[in-house]
Amino acid sequence: THPSARRFDLKTLFNNQCMSTLIGKIQSLIDTIDNSMAEQKQQEPERKILVIGGNGCVGGAVVKGLKAFAKQFNKNLEIIIGGRNKDKVDVVVDIASSESITQAFENEKCKGLTDVVCCAGKGLYGPLNDEKVTREAMITAFNSKVFGQMDLVMKSQKYLKDKDNSVTLISGYTATNAFPLFWGSSAQNAGLNAFVKSTPLEINNNIRVNIVCPGLLTEAKDKYASCFYGFKPIDGSDVANGYIRAIFGGIRGQVLYIDNPDNPSKI
Repeated sequence: THPSARRFDLKTLFNNQCMSTLIGKIQSLIDTIDNSMAEQKQQEPERKILVIGGNGCVGGAVVKGLKAFAKQFNKNLEIIIGGRNKDKVDVVVDIASSESITQAFENEKCKGLTDVVCCAGKGLYGPLNDEKVTREAMITAFNSKVFGQMDLVMKSQKYLKDKDNSVTLISGYTATNAFPLFWGSSAQNAGLNAFVKSTPLEINNNIRVNIVCPGLLTEAKDKYASCFYGFKPIDGSDVANGYIRAIFGGIRGQVLYIDNPDNPSKI
């Protein structure tokens, strides 16, 4: 064989070996990046849920229910507890304050939120002829439970930017059942239910707004049973299922009544 041909063969072999080594290194780098991205995707929560009032009676039941749901169906959920007591929550938020709601949404822990759950709000109770139930007292109560939750929905349009977001509020069965001393609560809850039914006409983007309307919880019967004679309580897990349906069920503008089927008919 001519010497120049041997040199060409050696050069070609050398180039092929270098190219093969380079390709191997590139493929190894691609595999490392793919594995890293897969691990990161696995670590990222499917949904990031802010539960306002998550330390309360209803909120605690909802948090417990969400965790059980995530375990049962292998869902990667990140649950953030919001509330007024800074020592017991992840994010401080008072729905009676518009500024507090904004600060909560802008908190670093709430970046990337997909869902907002509200289990908070001050109810209005007392005799209709009680002089202590002043106009100011009514405004305070409505500012919390009604206007505060409406404000949550309005502000969520700025901060929830995923393809499928939800905001789930809370009312109560005084919206459809009358009880002594609960005329104010009836007005609050009925107003909230009507508000939520209207939201699909106003919000046409990615945000679904629903409301859970629970009866008396078993967990609260010792405190409130004397106010609701003849009504059987419901378990907190049933209320949690209402929120789960609102978050994962694709529905919008719905009032989800959670009540004991043995209770008297609604008025």
